[in-house]
Amino acid sequence: MGKQSMNQICTYKINLVFYLFISLFIFELIPDVGAANANLFVSAENSQYNNYFGGPMVLEIVIIDSDIRSTGEAKGEPDVTVNGKIVTMVQAVDGLWYGYIADVTQALIADATVIHDGAGLDFGTFCSPGSGIFGVSTTDARGIAIPFLTSQGIGEGGDINGNKTILANCDIDVDGEPDMFDLNDRFGADIDSDGDGVDDDFTYGNGNIAMNVLREAKPITPEISIGSRFVALGQIGLANEALWPFIQLYDFNPTGNVIVQYNKGGNPQTVTLTFDTLDS
Repeated sequence: MGKQSMNQICTYKINLVFYLFISLFIFELIPDVGAANANLFVSAENSQYNNYFGGPMVLEIVIIDSDIRSTGEAKGEPDVTVNGKIVTMVQAVDGLWYGYIADVTQALIADATVIHDGAGLDFGTFCSPGSGIFGVSTTDARGIAIPFLTSQGIGEGGDINGNKTILANCDIDVDGEPDMFDLNDRFGADIDSDGDGVDDDFTYGNGNIAMNVLREAKPITPEISIGSRFVALGQIGLANEALWPFIQLYDFNPTGNVIVQYNKGGNPQTVTLTFDTLDS
């Protein structure tokens, strides 16, 4: 790694430490101040700090809506956008809907500072938005960060300059079968260790998880198929629970507005944030 790249990393980390120190007080001590919507909640929403966020910070979007909260029957995905781009939302076992977003450039830069997989600002693996791995459409994003190690042979890592286009199509057929990327074959999730006829769950303890910027996300709604009753995985038909949590990446303009909107009927709910980088 060249001297310029090392200087970039050092400068970035110094700025990041300062920013995270401040954000600790913004988002942990007074997280509810300024929340103005009945159903839409965004982690950076805080009127005392002018709804500011920056750098590689991952925003959590939560929809709390009794109309679509049931986990035992099929419910439609809430219509959520960021600056007019679709944000894929996934239902968790608590009945709430979650989506995670970040700036694509800052995510690439932050991930490039990682020395050891699964530590620091590891975003996991970057995949192109059209990747068939998900089983659902994510094409409005610039890229998707999934929790797997890049050493698994899929996707891409970060870029200290943050200016590359994420092109890796995370859709690899590892067993010769005519299907999309086979997570079960690659990660061993199709093993039935207790003989109960149900495959073992993919867990964070099996050593495949690299993502460190987003941890302890709620488990998603399991697939249910009993007679005529069917609930898709995460309510949206996510291909595999091992994909969760994933982070959708977008282009945010420095010092510009980031508008998160829940389009519920004729009464949209909106949170307007201000984004900035960590450049010195």
